[in-house]
Order: sequence, then structure tokens, then C-alpha cells
Amino acid sequence: MSNLKFNDILESLADGFDPNARELLFDELEQLETNNTALLGIKLFVEKNGRDYEKIKRTFKSFSDVLESKEKASKKVNFTWIKYAAIFVVVSAISFYFLFWNKQSDDLTAYEYHEIGLPVLMSNSNNVAFNNAMSKYKMGEFKAAFTEFNALPITDTITYFKGVCLYELGNLNEAMDEFNNVSDTSVFYMKNLYFMSLCNIKLNNKVDAVNSLKLLTLIDNEMKVKATELLRHLGE
Repeated sequence: MSNLKFNDILESLADGFDPNARELLFDELEQLETNNTALLGIKLFVEKNGRDYEKIKRTFKSFSDVLESKEKASKKVNFTWIKYAAIFVVVSAISFYFLFWNKQSDDLTAYEYHEIGLPVLMSNSNNVAFNNAMSKYKMGEFKAAFTEFNALPITDTITYFKGVCLYELGNLNEAMDEFNNVSDTSVFYMKNLYFMSLCNIKLNNKVDAVNSLKLLTLIDNEMKVKATELLRHLGE
């Protein structure tokens, strides 16, 4: 049974801490089965962000700095327990966020949207490159399709399908870059907006996701029903 404590992890983030010892602590943390909210909060944070020790440290830095200043300002009162209590609250909040918001948002199976693509007209010699890319897309060869779409002149249609290919490949940040470049005059704009919502949910950008979904519910469009259902799923 592990004796790992929250303070062990916190102290390992200090400047000058043995890097090898820190790695061992985080190895233990990643394998740890625990109901301890603080440890679970850091564990989930690491799962989502990797072992970015500076990022973990920055997450708690503002709270630590404030409490450190109070501790230095008073020689009569020991603020150490307050410091750890405050950081515990922060980690608990992170834990709640990952446990409940991500638990709620991770299961998007019923709300995914499959773009069927455009008809492939092989007899049209003027669009051979586009048709080849679309054929690969329709066969689920998203990496090859993206490569071929990427070689074509930029249009809203090409940009949209590049974004969808990246989304299907799990490259969410890159997909968002493409979706953000689709004009609001595009025939794909409403579907594009829905894909952006899915990306933002998976990237933990709830506010942006909700805003896009609410926009889709304001006017009649092919994604209105799915947007309404997904909003309900998110508790909005």
C-alpha cells in the first residue's frame, strides 16, 4: 500500500529537488489508486497535462505566494498549515473539475457528428484532385485525405474538410485552427460550428463550447437538434 502524501508531491516541485526522486514520486502517483481528493486532483491534472512540473507549480503559485508573504510578515503565527489547506482547496477544485466536468463531457458518443462528405464525380476531369481527396475521406483514410486536401487551393470547403480530417484523427488543436478559418458565409458553417463545440468540449473549453452550441439553437439549421441535446447533456 502506498504511503504517498500530497505534501510529498508538493515538495517535489521545489527548486533544487532531485529530478530523479521527483520522477519516482510521479511514477508512484500515476499508478496510485486513491480516494484522496488532493492526490487525485494532481493525478488527473498530470493525466491531462503531462508531467509539466512548471505548469503544475504555476497552478498553485499565486496561492502559495500570498500565503508565503503572510508567513514572512508574522513571526508569531505559523501559517504553514493554512498554506497547505489553501493549496488543498485549489487541488480539490481541480479534482472536482476533472472528475465531474470531464466525466460529463468525455462521453460524447451519442453527440458526435459524422460528416458523410460530398459526392464523388469521377467523370468530372476538372476536379480529379478534389475527387481523389474526397474518395479517401469517404473511405475513412483521414490522414491521406488531409494530405490531398492540403495540396488543393484554399477555399471554405477545403478548409472545413481539412478540419474534419484532423478532428477524426484526434488532432483537436490543429482541427480548431482550420475550423476557425471557415467563413460564416460557408454552406458548412453550422456544421463547422458544431465541430468546434465538440473540439472545445474535449479541450476543456466549456464556455466557448456552450457559446457555440447556444448560437446553433437560435436559428433553424441542420445542427439545431444535436446542439440542443448536447447543451442538455452539459447541464445548460
